[in-house]
Amino acid sequence: MELNETPEEQHFREELRAWLARYVPEVQGQNEPGAISNSQGEYARRKRFDQLLYQHGWAGLTWPKEYGGRAGRLYEQLIFAEEAASAGAPEIFNRLAIGIVGPTLMRFGTPKQKARYLPKMLSSEEIWCQGFSEPNAGSDLAQLSTRATRSGNHFDVNGQKIWTTLGQYADYCFLLARTSLDKPRHRGITALMVNMKQDGVEVRPIPQINGSHEFNEVFFTDVLVPEDNVIGEVDGGWEVAMTALSFERSTNFITRQVRLTWELDQLLNYAREHRREMTAGLLEELLQITISVTSLRLAVLRHIAALEDGRIPGPENNASKIFWSETHQRLTSLALSILGEKAFVLGDGRVTPDWAYAYLSSRAESIYAGTNEILRNIIAERGLGLPR
Repeated sequence: MELNETPEEQHFREELRAWLARYVPEVQGQNEPGAISNSQGEYARRKRFDQLLYQHGWAGLTWPKEYGGRAGRLYEQLIFAEEAASAGAPEIFNRLAIGIVGPTLMRFGTPKQKARYLPKMLSSEEIWCQGFSEPNAGSDLAQLSTRATRSGNHFDVNGQKIWTTLGQYADYCFLLARTSLDKPRHRGITALMVNMKQDGVEVRPIPQINGSHEFNEVFFTDVLVPEDNVIGEVDGGWEVAMTALSFERSTNFITRQVRLTWELDQLLNYAREHRREMTAGLLEELLQITISVTSLRLAVLRHIAALEDGRIPGPENNASKIFWSETHQRLTSLALSILGEKAFVLGDGRVTPDWAYAYLSSRAESIYAGTNEILRNIIAERGLGLPR
């Protein structure tokens, strides 16, 4: 693809940069942009930024105009991620809805569902979480056991989900549940939209090593879900889920790559300023990580070009996720080696990285969105045609 920006893209970048300079100071807190604080003040600040984006026409850059978006190109989403990172802007709070659930609903939802849910996703009036993983069905998602039993014109949901990001704030959950026991395990799953504020839904935050409570376990006890809240077909939830995961590992991945590049730039700046303290071994590792990050950016650009040409994403999505998570773990480990105790006192996550937080958070990156071991199996079996 062409790496030089067009005049239109340059104008988009300049306009966005000016807008961020005007509005980001209103919502900047002391927390790392990708983190979810436990305080209501931080929650309100993050949601406020989402609403500012919506009010000024920056939300849903690639969403069709008929659903309230700008119908922009994927490269504009990359520009947005780069400029937002440089400005120290918070990550989009309702990112699961805007980046994953919304695009999935556009593909499988009924006209009534789209009219009801998409506008409130884009405005962040309603926050969404994703109920996929379970204690015994993480990487092997088809093993899930949460049940949705039909009862008249409703489904009665019982079960447990875990690692549910934003569950404590969510108004709705994009839930996978088993609706048939007499079919192959991939064929008896249904995707549902579940109101998180009703009786029978219990959310328990999971304390994380980085001090955050972003993850949760969620229990569903006799939760009634109208049949109108089925996404796609009953027992056809596997296709819906795979589509959602394809968004998570492709277009939704752009922000992660940009954040990684930004962190590397900050560490390179520190290394230049303290070059006399840098050993040959540290410099060599920094060079190797720089090569990896640059390669990942080029892979993302190639992926964007493929999508804009209408090509269907393949196993390379999984390869990018593996490469990103392992590179980020290497980068944060190297940062702690270079900074030492300074890693625990420098950085606010906005102007400079909060390296201690980033290091602790990165431990989970090779696990969530599909463990790297499982993703390697997918690449081998589906991409390379190797035997199981």
